[in-house]
Amino acid sequence: TFQERSGQRPQVVITTRITPGLDGVRKQSKTLGNFIAIDDDPRAMFGKAMSLPDALVGDWLEVYTTMPRERIDELRRSRDPRGAKVGLARALVERWYGEEAAGAEAEWFARTFSRGEFPADAPLALLPIGEYRAIELISLIAPDISRSALRRLVAEGAIEVDGIRLGAIEAGLEVSASAEMKLRLGRRRFYRVAGEFSINRAT
Repeated sequence: TFQERSGQRPQVVITTRITPGLDGVRKQSKTLGNFIAIDDDPRAMFGKAMSLPDALVGDWLEVYTTMPRERIDELRRSRDPRGAKVGLARALVERWYGEEAAGAEAEWFARTFSRGEFPADAPLALLPIGEYRAIELISLIAPDISRSALRRLVAEGAIEVDGIRLGAIEAGLEVSASAEMKLRLGRRRFYRVAGEFSINRAT
């Protein structure tokens, strides 16, 4: 209104509450990597929401979902913080991808993290048959992760091969065409690893 009175082109300003990011301390930021993007795929969006500190679930429900206020108040009062967080994760995915996608991701998360099942839809990584040093093999599968970051994940026990933490595996990892290895990398990355063809390779 005041811009129009001053002969200027009117503009609309939309404001929202600033909320802490996924680390629970600093505001959401691409630079800090503590945010959920609206173009994240449903699985990433759901998984990131589940990593949010319990104390922030109510605020995120108010700011980032279209959930009715009565339901938000119920979740705030809930004595089941994990259930409230699932409600947030489902609401976020439903808002951007629909109810069917939200239900599918909730079921995938429950199977994988609550029941400990290895995801049947984990991507298949095909490598030349042979024996690999552990860090070498994982670097081939996830080249976006630096060697130093991989070593840190190993030290934290965050990498598993066939359910065994990588730090407890002393021998090299054998990639064959007859059997798949199940690799968990961090919290949310899973791969099936199998051999593609035979070549001569130094161990």
